[in-house]
Amino acid sequence: MVLKKRIVLLLGMSFLSLLLGGCRERTHHNSKMLASTVNFIEERSYEPFADAITSVELIPVETDNQHLLGDNVYLYLLPEGFLLADKQNAKLNRYSKDGKFLNAIGRRGNGPGEYIRIGDVQVLEDHIHVYDDPKQELVFSIDGKLLENYKKDLGFHSYRTSSGILSYYGYGAKKGYRVIYQREKGDKESGFLESDSNVLALTLDNDVFAPSVDGGVVFVDSYSPTIYKFYNEEVAPYLSFNLGRYSIKDSFYTAGDAFRAAEILFASNYGIIIGYSESKEYKFVQLMLKNQGEDRGRIEYGLYNGNKWLWFSLSDLVDVSMAGSLRFLHDGILYGLFTIEGLNNMEDLFQGKIINNEFNSKAEDDGGYVLAKIRLK
Repeated sequence: MVLKKRIVLLLGMSFLSLLLGGCRERTHHNSKMLASTVNFIEERSYEPFADAITSVELIPVETDNQHLLGDNVYLYLLPEGFLLADKQNAKLNRYSKDGKFLNAIGRRGNGPGEYIRIGDVQVLEDHIHVYDDPKQELVFSIDGKLLENYKKDLGFHSYRTSSGILSYYGYGAKKGYRVIYQREKGDKESGFLESDSNVLALTLDNDVFAPSVDGGVVFVDSYSPTIYKFYNEEVAPYLSFNLGRYSIKDSFYTAGDAFRAAEILFASNYGIIIGYSESKEYKFVQLMLKNQGEDRGRIEYGLYNGNKWLWFSLSDLVDVSMAGSLRFLHDGILYGLFTIEGLNNMEDLFQGKIINNEFNSKAEDDGGYVLAKIRLK
C-alpha cells in the first residue's frame, strides 16, 4: 500500500513537471540582499489585461504534414523572424517574420548536427546554439548548417555568456550546487546555491535563463520564490515573491525523504515561479498556483509597468491551448504563442485590440499556432 502510494506521488510529480516545465527546491537567502520583494497576496489586484495593451498583431505560423509541432512549443526571436522549438519531439524550425517556414535547425539523432533532446535554445547574433542535455552544445548558422559541436557536461538548462556557460543542475545532480559556471578559458568552474534539501528532483522543459537589462543573466530557481541574477561572475538575489498562503512549507524541505516531501507539497497550497523576463520598461513573471485539495492548478501572470504589478490569468493549468501561452518580453512587446483554438478564446480579453482581426475570423482550428505580438502601453 505504501509502495503504491509512493508510485502515485511520483506520477503526480512527473505530471506536474510536464505541465509546468519547472520544479524547484528551497533557496537559503538573506532577505536584506534582495533588490526587491513583491508581497504577492497583498499587492495582487486584477485589472483588465486589455487596459495594458495598445495593439495586438497576429502572425499565423505556416505548417504542413512534414513540419507539425507538438503541444508544448517554445518561442525564440531571431534578428529577422523567429524559431519554434518542440523540445519533447526534438524539432527546431526557423520561420520568417511573417510566419513562413524557412528551414529546420538540426534534427533528432546521434550523428553530426543531431541531438537527442532540446534542453535550451539561444540566439547569439546570427548563430543558433542548441544545448542537448547533458552531452553537448551545437552551434548552427541561421540556415541550419552545423558550425561547431562542443562536448560538455551540461545541466538541465544552459546559457552562454561572453566568457563561459551557465548551467542549471537543480537538486539531485550530485554536483553540490544548483548553478555552475564553466569559464571558457582554463576550464575552471564556480558553483552557486548549495543543494542541501532532499526533495524529488525532476528534469524540466521551461526556459530558466533570460537576459537582464543591465547585461547580466536572470534565472528562476526550482521551488524558490526568488529570482536570481548572474552578473560579473557572481550570483545574487534579484527579485523575490512573498506568495503568502501559497508559500511552500518549511517541512517540505526538512522531510528527509523525497516522497515524504512530495506528500507534504500536494497536501497544501503551493506556488512556483515558472518563467521570468524583463525589458527596460517592464518585468514579466509567470506563476503556477495550486490550492489544497484541488486537482487543477492555474497560471497567473504578473506585469510590472514601473509603478505597480498588474495580475491576470488566462485559464486553468490543464487547458493546454491557453496555459503558458504568454512567453516573454522584448523591447516593450509581450510575445505570446497560441493555438488557433486558444486564440479564438482570447477575443473578449483583447477587446478589439487586434489590428489584423481578419485573420482571426478566417482561422480554422487545424492544430496550428499563431504568434501574437502584444504591444504594451
